[in-house]
Formats: sequence, structure tokens, C-alpha cells
Amino acid sequence: MLTTAATSRPRRVQPGSACGGPSFAGTLLVLLSLGACSGSSAPAPELATSDSAPCVPSCSSRTCGDDGCGGSCGACSRGQVCDPTGTCVENCATSCGDLGQECGDHCGISCGTCDGGSWCDGGTCACVPDCDGKHCTQEDSCGGTCGPCPIDVSCDDCALRLVVVDRDVVDGALVSVVLAVEYQGESGAPAPHLADVRLAFNGPWQVLEVGLGTPLVEAGKSLFIDPEAGAAWQTLPDGNVRTLLMSTGGTTPLPEGRWVYFRVAPDTALAPPALPLVASLVPREGTLAPRASDEALWGEALDQPVVVWPVDVLGPAPVRGSP
Repeated sequence: MLTTAATSRPRRVQPGSACGGPSFAGTLLVLLSLGACSGSSAPAPELATSDSAPCVPSCSSRTCGDDGCGGSCGACSRGQVCDPTGTCVENCATSCGDLGQECGDHCGISCGTCDGGSWCDGGTCACVPDCDGKHCTQEDSCGGTCGPCPIDVSCDDCALRLVVVDRDVVDGALVSVVLAVEYQGESGAPAPHLADVRLAFNGPWQVLEVGLGTPLVEAGKSLFIDPEAGAAWQTLPDGNVRTLLMSTGGTTPLPEGRWVYFRVAPDTALAPPALPLVASLVPREGTLAPRASDEALWGEALDQPVVVWPVDVLGPAPVRGSP
């Protein structure tokens, strides 16, 4: 069962304050309001602050430039500049030659095209691997191998794991992938009341929708939609993913099972065709609360990735002489 928020491009979400809980600035944020406050439009809770009232970065509508606290809201890619509003725009004072760009377009002008055996990788023609039907240890026709090998579950016996639920492939390229974060409690460890789960991706992937898993739906939980941003997630410059799951009053345990789904898609202007999605959980202290729940994760291989290919890539080729 996939209950989703409205489809939107990833955006920054400005933290609010309610009920005295933590607010999280970071990466892609999905704030699941699970009854911690009355009403469905309560603002996000804030981190406890010190007596010195530290500077709070302001990047709610900015993707680049100064964050108001001496830091940065992000950097622009090659051929772009940061405008006064904090938005990356094309730098049309430069040409394709200035950028060393041999394909694609710049400011509406074509820089060239690639032949049928290559694709445009950031302005440079790159070889397209041929891995359909091959083992992941075989050559890919581009001087490499057809790795990494496909993996649908990040860790079979970990308390927290990432799983591949579905993939959509068109003309040999990934159109979208559905991932889920699952929790299976450790024996003797208390159930978590809060989860701060982070994911990392191998390339320019965007979130299309986010949904609650059946256990949280049946428990009466719901996605928190930030009233300012109008979305349940945001993407920040480090490219990682962050999901915050909370319980009623911070005391009702989060149930076991599939907590949350993500439907993600490659940025077709940047992502290579015929290559896999590689995603992983980011291990860190403080993933779960209370601390006793978090300690159950320490030492587990949480950062083992899932690997989703758009073509039929097989596991490692059998060793000659093996059964």
C-alpha cells in the first residue's frame, strides 16, 4: 500500500517550530508528522538551541550562494552562475568552447551531438556500456565491467535496511525506481520513537513522490506537508536523502515493517542511459531514538547498497571448474 504526497520537484523545506521537537536541516527531508501536534499543517519541530542562540541558515528558497551564516546554500554546476535570488542559471557570457563542451546545448545553442554508441555526459561524449544479458563481472564494451552486481536488499539481517520494490524501464533506461526503508526490531532493543534515516545516491536522481508503508498507515500516521514549501521533501546540495519519522507525543513506538517509500527518477539531462541506480543508507549515530534503539544499529552494515539495473545484468560469472 503506497499512500503518496503530491508529486513535486525536490525543494528545500524551511524548518518551523512546534511541540518542542527537533528540526532537521540537511539533504532530502521527508517530515512525517505522526500526530506529534494537533492538526495536519503544524510546522516542523525545531532543534533545541543553546543559550547563545546560534545563527540559523536561511536557504528555504535558495539553492546556491550565502546562507546568511557564513556558509553556503550550495554550488552551481559548470556553466552556471548563482543569481541574486540564490538560483543557478546558465552563464551565457561563456561559449561551448569556453566550457570545453562538445555536446548538449548551452544557452539555447547546440554544442554538438554524440554518435549512436555514446551519450552526452556533462558536455562530453561518453561510451554507453553494453551489459544486457551479461554477468556483472564481464566486460561492458567500454573498457570496464558490468558492475556493480544487482542487489535488491541492502542487508538481510540488519534492523534497518533499504529494499527495491519496483522499477520502470523504457528503451533500456531506468524511468523510475521505487525504494522502501524497512525496520525489523532487534531482540531486546526497545522500539524506536523517532527515526532520522539518511540515504545516498550515486547520481542526479530526483524524488517524484513519497508514501507511507502499510504499518504506519494502519497506525494512523500521515505525511507532514510543509505549509511553506508545499511538499513533503527537499533536496539540499549534498545530494543525500533524509527522512524524519516521528510518533505521537514522541512516546508511541514506530511499528516494524516498511516505513516509507520513495519513487525516484533520473534527471534525464544528466543521468547516463543503461547504467544502474546505486542507493544506500547512511550509517550514523543518532539514526534512531531513544539511544538504546540506536545502539542496536551500531556495527551493522547499514551502508551496503542496493543496485538496480535497467537491463538484465546477471550475478558474478561462475568460476571455471566450480559446480
